[in-house]
Amino acid sequence: MKRESWTRRPPRTLVALIVCFTLLLHGNIITSLRMAPAYLPRSLAILSLAENEIRDLNEISFLASLTELEQLSIMNNPCVMATPSIPGFDYRPYIVSWCLNLRVLDGYVISQKE
Repeated sequence: MKRESWTRRPPRTLVALIVCFTLLLHGNIITSLRMAPAYLPRSLAILSLAENEIRDLNEISFLASLTELEQLSIMNNPCVMATPSIPGFDYRPYIVSWCLNLRVLDGYVISQKE
């Protein structure tokens, strides 16, 4: 897939997907999820966004429309790699608050506490 920002124009290969359960977008230099609701199929159950360039954890809010999403990988993005510098902050509960049906985050089962 050509590396381009979703804010400029839709990735043509994603727009045509109506039913898709797994989408691996890791390592694509994605910087924003703002257009995800328009371009990602609502049927997604597994989504990998690992190893991209997502800098703002608030971008996760744009995944809230993916109500079937059960597994998400966001590791090795600047937005989660920077959080250890903030004492007491854990990004996992924040992501779970937006992706309500999530069962697995970054390869680990989500606990009841999260």
